[in-house]
Amino acid sequence: ASADCSVWAAKAYAVCGDRARALAALRRAGKLGYPAQGLAGEDEFAPLREEPEYRRLTAARPTASGPRGSP
Repeated sequence: ASADCSVWAAKAYAVCGDRARALAALRRAGKLGYPAQGLAGEDEFAPLREEPEYRRLTAARPTASGPRGSP
């Protein structure tokens, strides 16, 4: 499955109220390389915004070249 498919699945689960599956799909999307900043503003994820795991998953991840500000 692609990162985009995982995000679409996460949106569907979030809108339907299935937080556990939505978060699992977001974890999968992150592992597949979907950028965290691309998730945070999505309206479909409003039901998840108070979840600590959602906040962690949507926080900016360091890039392959290192954390922000690093060469």
